[in-house]
Amino acid sequence: CTMLNNPGLIRRERVQIVVNEEVSLEAFVFSRRHSASPIDCSSGTTDTRTRPAGVVVVPPHPKLGGDAYNNVVVQVADDIAQAGHLALTVNLRGVGRSTGQSTWRGIEEAGDVRACVNYLKNKAQINEVFLCGYSYGAAISGPVAAAMPMVAGWIAISYPCGWIPSLLLGCHRIEELEKSQL
Repeated sequence: CTMLNNPGLIRRERVQIVVNEEVSLEAFVFSRRHSASPIDCSSGTTDTRTRPAGVVVVPPHPKLGGDAYNNVVVQVADDIAQAGHLALTVNLRGVGRSTGQSTWRGIEEAGDVRACVNYLKNKAQINEVFLCGYSYGAAISGPVAAAMPMVAGWIAISYPCGWIPSLLLGCHRIEELEKSQL
């Protein structure tokens, strides 16, 4: 883990999430600065009822400049950490220090989101995992939330609608979300 320079009350730790042999993701875990590191590779036995929630915040489209440094993504992650929970922002494949190639339709990137959920659930000392997506991030994280029982909820910010997103993403994926219990 690498600490990023953040003079405020929020700690940002850079982590690497391995998706598969060819793809690893650069991600950042946001937490309150005065608390211990939220990432623990050991399996702690602390009471899960006192653990915070974890939220994966998924950025806009990587081919259109979306990254973990997006102002909306960072503000949401900061607010979540200020509230005492953990937030994880991610550079999807092909962005920043993340390896791999991004796609237009988000099929591969949905796998990146699943890897982030699994990372938080397995490595962080949290109680529940939520997904929050901004724009394209909302479109690809919704179906992931619906398909992963460990995801407790989903937040969509500025969900992309209209014919252009339909062309880029292949569909709005609303049908998948309507079938879910979220």
